[in-house]
Amino acid sequence: MLISELLRLSDSYTDEKVERSNALAYSNEAIAIINSKGFRFPFIIIEDTEYKAIPDTWIYRLVINWINYGVKMKETDLNEAMIYKQKFDEALADFLSIASDIIDDDYIGFVDPDGNKITNGIGGVYELDITDAIDMGWFGSRRGNQ
Repeated sequence: MLISELLRLSDSYTDEKVERSNALAYSNEAIAIINSKGFRFPFIIIEDTEYKAIPDTWIYRLVINWINYGVKMKETDLNEAMIYKQKFDEALADFLSIASDIIDDDYIGFVDPDGNKITNGIGGVYELDITDAIDMGWFGSRRGNQ
């Protein structure tokens, strides 16, 4: 999908004129959020290049909703912005639940500083030990400061 197509769709959905540079920035911000969940999708650098790393269905559900969210936040239309943010969050949850089945393995996983690909971490269950945080309060324990 071309960034110009994303721009046209966002203009249509939001009834706002989206600048190309803003649409590109919002698109890459959406990709960064997706990448923080265990992916390595490339950013969109050239506006009129076909983006094929993420299937079009998910571009519609994820990237376009994030562009719309950014546009409405910029216009300070918080109610509409939060609708697009909610759509993005729901789409991201759906995407994460099936991503390992539909995304090319080249885009899945993190790369550590040594260049090794780490693919675990998508859709797993994690254990978190919070026993040290019990009775600490927001600012930590103040028992020794009394």
